[in-house]
Amino acid sequence: MEETSMEVETSGDIELFDPRKEYCATSLQNWGEEEDVVVNPEHEKRVSEVLKIDMADQFVTDQVFNSRDEMIVWCQDVGRQNHMIVVIAKSEKPIPGRKTRITLGCERGGVFRHHTKKDQALLEFPGRTLAPTVRARKHTGTKKCGCPFTLKGIWQPDDKWKVKVECGEHNHALESTVVGHSFAGRLKNDEKQLLKDMIRSGIKPKEVLTTLKKRSRGTNKSTMRTIYNARAHLRMTEMEGRSEMQQVMKLLEEYHYVEWHIKDEEADEVQDVIWSHPDSIQLAKSFPSVLMINSMYRTSRYHMPLSEIIGVTSTGRTFTVAFLFMKAEIEERYTWALSQLKTIYEPNALPSVFVTSGVNALISAIKTVFPKADHILCTFQISRTIMVSCKHEFHNNEYSDSFLKDWENLMQSETPVAFDEGFASFESKWINYPTCVQYLRDNWLGLKEYFVSAWTNKVKHYGYTTTKTIEGAQEKTSRMIGSSQGTFVSCWTEIHSSITNEITTVKESLVDSLISVKPSHNLPILKDLKNNVSHLALDMLVAEHSRGQSIDASGSSCECSIRFTHGLPCAHEIKQFEHEGRPIALSDIDPHWRKLVAVPAPIMPRNPDNLPEFDLFKQKWEISSETVRLTMLKKLKEIVTPPTTVPVLQSPSANDSVTA
Repeated sequence: MEETSMEVETSGDIELFDPRKEYCATSLQNWGEEEDVVVNPEHEKRVSEVLKIDMADQFVTDQVFNSRDEMIVWCQDVGRQNHMIVVIAKSEKPIPGRKTRITLGCERGGVFRHHTKKDQALLEFPGRTLAPTVRARKHTGTKKCGCPFTLKGIWQPDDKWKVKVECGEHNHALESTVVGHSFAGRLKNDEKQLLKDMIRSGIKPKEVLTTLKKRSRGTNKSTMRTIYNARAHLRMTEMEGRSEMQQVMKLLEEYHYVEWHIKDEEADEVQDVIWSHPDSIQLAKSFPSVLMINSMYRTSRYHMPLSEIIGVTSTGRTFTVAFLFMKAEIEERYTWALSQLKTIYEPNALPSVFVTSGVNALISAIKTVFPKADHILCTFQISRTIMVSCKHEFHNNEYSDSFLKDWENLMQSETPVAFDEGFASFESKWINYPTCVQYLRDNWLGLKEYFVSAWTNKVKHYGYTTTKTIEGAQEKTSRMIGSSQGTFVSCWTEIHSSITNEITTVKESLVDSLISVKPSHNLPILKDLKNNVSHLALDMLVAEHSRGQSIDASGSSCECSIRFTHGLPCAHEIKQFEHEGRPIALSDIDPHWRKLVAVPAPIMPRNPDNLPEFDLFKQKWEISSETVRLTMLKKLKEIVTPPTTVPVLQSPSANDSVTA
């Protein structure tokens, strides 16, 4: 810290006086060197006349306090009421044979002392020793001006205390408020605990401060700097000398996340890490069909891309399957990450559709790890990429917007023939922009099977053909992370809070479909589906039912696309159900829409040798007599080859009475 100037400024015939000189002159040896200070007698007179405020009467009392702390609190409360801050200036520990002493004073008492900072600090923690580089002390000012205000705490028998005013004068003006004073803004113990809980919940410092002030009903004098400092202290305390990535690993273990990582043994650093919440794993097993992968950048000061892998439920809610920090977006790293992700799924229930933004390394990795899965490129990301690449070729936004709109209409072509014809017309219309057309040919025309409706409508993607569906969720995550200068720990904390809230919302939507019925779903044809199928699927069936009113009986005009893409009856099928007078059966609905719980259904292994019951059967066989074996064979034969004549059970009609 630079020394505060003690020069006396003059203006005309009037010489301005700095009152700090009188008190600093006697203590300059604390700075490490002596300085000559000239004090004008006229200045001393002005101090006594102008900068002399006597507050002794406010602290004169005959009250006897029951404890030392009670006395200190009383003095500080009186000080705050008079717009001054009372602090402990000196305190002595109890010594046998001598009374305990304590001296209270104004926070502006004393003078600034220069503290030489150490070049290196050794912080010892259990199991390891660290030698971090100490940051240079910031250049700050000082509040010290040698204020002589002094109170003495006098010990009495039975640990009683009294207050004595030794000097009630201040040599400085008293502020109209104590807001901004670091001591007045200190947090109480209960406020510290509340701040800790709110910071861990991902609440922003501004909202934390607002809550503290509302809770204290005006007595809290903290500022934003108080909250920032408390947050920084909390983070440093929790890390206990660990590095950023070591702290993330500890948090993952503490909250029971499943994680995988790649570590550079030579550098002793984690390069890639993927983690998944235990509840997210259960959701992923329940709804494995579609996965959407997108990356966010500038999420931390380390410039590592953060990839989010997202699944979708039967109610249309998205959920985070896993997050991935990667040092480099290369095929090898993506292949490793997807291979780890594959382990959370059942072998017979792997993801069948991937929707991505078009990173070549990711596309190749998906083909390697999930060779049977279909791959769809996000049409929203394609349009955005084309706009960035071609916008400079157009003279105004009107032409560029029209060009992009024509391309988006082309991506919606229903048949391959329609696409080929449409692209020919597109080339003719935009013949004056050959660079843009050639860009589409070179970069996107060869991938048309991955994003044009004529091909993607043959894939059961349940309506998810674009990562735009998750843009809102990612924007929310980006806002929560807040700054591109954040740390791994702050990033993980915000993500953990977001995932926790997300899982609650998903479970709530599943329960809603399980127990409630919308008025629009009270159609006779849907009577067997209510509370057995998600509300989203029922909404689509209602829409198809309305569309069926304009379709002929043969169904030749029905495109039947919803049957292929969503696994739901299309308009002409629903019309046929109505004609036959029967409701849609539950078996006509794809299993994806029938799942209304967050716990995956058990999948029986194909090989009976893996069943514990089959092992018991073999053990029983080995120790049994011939007679028992014949009985076992007879029962097994009855199971495998049941009798050809099976009694038929008639279902009771609606008019039959049922008795208990």
